[in-house]
Amino acid sequence: MAEYSQIIDNILQSRVRNRYQSEIASLQDLGFRHLAYCLEVLSPYSAILQFPLIPLALLKKEVLHFLRPFRLASANVLLSNENPPSIALCMGMGIKFYSAFSDGTLLISYNFKRRAMPRKDSKIIRLPSSSTLEKTWTEHKGRALRMALEVSPISESMSFDDYVRMSTREEEELLQYV
Repeated sequence: MAEYSQIIDNILQSRVRNRYQSEIASLQDLGFRHLAYCLEVLSPYSAILQFPLIPLALLKKEVLHFLRPFRLASANVLLSNENPPSIALCMGMGIKFYSAFSDGTLLISYNFKRRAMPRKDSKIIRLPSSSTLEKTWTEHKGRALRMALEVSPISESMSFDDYVRMSTREEEELLQYV
């Protein structure tokens, strides 16, 4: 399981901001605001165990960081939107949108291809990827608003800790496929 922390190092923040400046601007045009810089740290020796993935991550221009002992980490930026309450994660493959509901359901959308699909009994709903960021957000927003009316109210909280909880739940479910 990954460990998450907020990035407070100004140099690493600058690397992330420079890498994702286009995505940040596009999300701000859609009403998103900066939430946090996030470091996702994998297990000890993951830089060795996951070595074949490093060239692919670099090809996607992921901002990678290495910690002791040989821990691989990716640095990303999170933005939030109040209408509906959602968090956007900028990563090398694209953008992920997260919305949480009071009954524990998560809605996750991607603007990139994703192979993993949820179990039938899952409370994680993944929308299929769309061709553009704007279309992905429009579909995510519409589905979240419909679910808020028909299923369960949307959680209003959009903090770094909320993102960590949602991402951890998603990761736990994906590990069940392995």
